[in-house]
Amino acid sequence: MAAHEQEAQQLPYARLYADSEGESHFGNEDMPLGPAEVPGAPPFIASEALSTSDVMYAGFEPGYSADEHPTSARNFCLTLSGEMELTASDGETRVFTPGSVLLMEDTTGKGHAVEFPSDELTMCALVMLSE
Repeated sequence: MAAHEQEAQQLPYARLYADSEGESHFGNEDMPLGPAEVPGAPPFIASEALSTSDVMYAGFEPGYSADEHPTSARNFCLTLSGEMELTASDGETRVFTPGSVLLMEDTTGKGHAVEFPSDELTMCALVMLSE
């Protein structure tokens, strides 16, 4: 079945956000995907375009860690290599491996702690979202 004939699909991702009390929490979300076409290419599935402002690549050496802090800007963090372990201020910990998608929205409040337990450099692409 061709992509344009498929039913709508979704891309699962994690979300890290702060509540009104400043406590950070994880949630699970799904980004809708639908048929897409580009002239000269076969049909495929894609999300709606997101408004972004910047893209930054960040590398973290094995053993790097940081205590609780809020993220500096709303962004999608895409884990490219290695392993990233985030702990929300509510105590929940999640591990992100290559291919993981995390929407970081805890720009206020207590924030999150992070560790990079991998034996290799952990590379992330940070896609800053426009407000």
